[in-house]
Amino acid sequence: MTKSLSKISTIYCPFPDKEKAFDVSRALLDKKLIACANVLNEGESLYLWEGKMKSDKEVYVIFKTSTEATPTLVSELESLHPYEVPAIVVLETPCNLSYFNWVSEQIELAARSS
Repeated sequence: MTKSLSKISTIYCPFPDKEKAFDVSRALLDKKLIACANVLNEGESLYLWEGKMKSDKEVYVIFKTSTEATPTLVSELESLHPYEVPAIVVLETPCNLSYFNWVSEQIELAARSS
């Protein structure tokens, strides 16, 4: 890793609709557990549930946070999520230093105000 790149956590998580995606995103922003949430357009998921093939429309969200805040974020996301078994996929993602600094500042503000 070069000095110009640092790592943040990028979390992929589908939701049943935009309203719930925005509600959870706002709650996580209010708690300063994320610096940003990208709510993407609707797509369709095909999956097996209780032995049956299912298909549902979903909205996809990409959350960005510090690697240090990730465990707390995942725990909070699980408690807020409407699904019985939410998909919360965490990737450590290299990013440019200025974005890393911005993400870190957003999360550190929460630590300082606690």
